[in-house]
Amino acid sequence: MSSIQGVLKKIVSEGYVRIIPSIDIDSLIAAGIIAKYMIDNGGNAGVSLDLKSVIDDKDTMHLLIGFNGLEVEYRNTYTIQFDGETSISAKTLKYIDRISDRKYLGKWALIAGHYRLLDYAAEGFKGYEKELLGEYPPEDVEPIFGFRLWGFQRKPMKSSLYRTLYPFMPGISGNLDIAGKIGEEVPGVVDGKSAKALANLIISNLKIDDDLKDKLLVKIVGYVYMVKLDDKKIDSGEIIGSLMTFYSTGADKPEYIPFTVFTPSVFNHLNVYYEEYIDIVASESAMVVDQILSSGRNVVETDYIVRPELLIDILGVIDVINSYDKPITVLNNGMKYTCIRELVRLGGGFDEIVDKCDEYQLCRVEE
Repeated sequence: MSSIQGVLKKIVSEGYVRIIPSIDIDSLIAAGIIAKYMIDNGGNAGVSLDLKSVIDDKDTMHLLIGFNGLEVEYRNTYTIQFDGETSISAKTLKYIDRISDRKYLGKWALIAGHYRLLDYAAEGFKGYEKELLGEYPPEDVEPIFGFRLWGFQRKPMKSSLYRTLYPFMPGISGNLDIAGKIGEEVPGVVDGKSAKALANLIISNLKIDDDLKDKLLVKIVGYVYMVKLDDKKIDSGEIIGSLMTFYSTGADKPEYIPFTVFTPSVFNHLNVYYEEYIDIVASESAMVVDQILSSGRNVVETDYIVRPELLIDILGVIDVINSYDKPITVLNNGMKYTCIRELVRLGGGFDEIVDKCDEYQLCRVEE
């Protein structure tokens, strides 16, 4: 793993870098921030998902972001990994001194920290995100402590519970009947008394082992941020939801995510897509996650979810992903695919992984 300061200095002096992010929200946002940094400093950057490029184009400098645990020994290749304390996006921004639209990029770094769940519980962020958050007045970024339910300020409780896929609530997320029943008892704004009632209702309806329920509730209760993007305030959960919904439904779609960081019109497009597809993706997520949890299966058939990273994030947030010794795999249109994130989690080596996977970090499963 390379220090971020050293990497930034090196790539600027080189003038060009090909950035390859892992398919997760933080790494994709960090790729956009670094690409913007290169452009602002007279260089250029390409963003690719193809790890084969490291082998096939050894003369080009490569920067791999977020592939924790993956050892890469090819020349001209640098890596930045998540340290567990501060998001890669925020840490990158911390060491960047010359970049335009820093305030706008900082909002995305906070969203990356929120995705990493670095701000759960009442104390909030501890890493560089805490300092970054202090730079924004409430009209730009407004922290609200409560339940991390997507669209909680603009949607009925039923819809917010149904749509929230991260943190995922097994038995509630994507389950319109249960979400509706909870919404009837706590229909709207949550105050002190109704917060306790809502917490009890969530706990009693979660379909996971009892020893996991309290751990998950700690992730469900915490800060949400109303973030002003392009003159519109959106809650940070729905921003993450827009990105997850978009990139889970197409092989090449993660390539577009880094550009949302410095091109507001791209995010506006993704947000429209989110409104169109989130209910479908929520329903399918609930169905396949229930299959995984109830049967122990690692292979699930899907119609809309083409990539497995959303399911991996869901299983990670409920603390069960490491109980699977085979890769989480989607069966879509007759083809079985896992992803590089899963092969890295299971200890695969770089050359082995590259040989199995395509240019979009999707990996055919033959068994």
